Amino acid sequence: MSRVGRALPGVQWILAVALLVTAGVVGTKAVREWRDGTAAQDASATSPDDAAPPTSAPPGAVRIPVLLLEGDMRVRIGDTASQVATLLGRGAEVGRFELERTDQGDRLVRFYQHREVRFLLVFSLSESPQDPTITDIFAY
Repeated sequence: MSRVGRALPGVQWILAVALLVTAGVVGTKAVREWRDGTAAQDASATSPDDAAPPTSAPPGAVRIPVLLLEGDMRVRIGDTASQVATLLGRGAEVGRFELERTDQGDRLVRFYQHREVRFLLVFSLSESPQDPTITDIFAY
């Protein structure tokens, strides 16, 4: 038997072990990323924000992470005031807004109505007073 013939089974075993180790590493990383992604998603969607609801929130207002509107429109926490204005137009604002000072900083509370849906958006003024981001959504 030649040297190549004798070495072939050893090379095959080494390649098989390397393939199994690679599959284990890739599988572990994939499961870890999937778990981290779903845990972060669950935490952001289900855990309430630490901030107290606005004092101007009507009784029965419900905090939600995403507001679904007609025509596949969505308003999400993290959207900016300019994105909301582009999506809904200025006509959706019912003209009422309030500025609240909290321990976490100033926040702007704006009231909206789109078709039959009434809601208020809470914007944080600490990061960008010119184009604040939504920190809370309340439907009522």
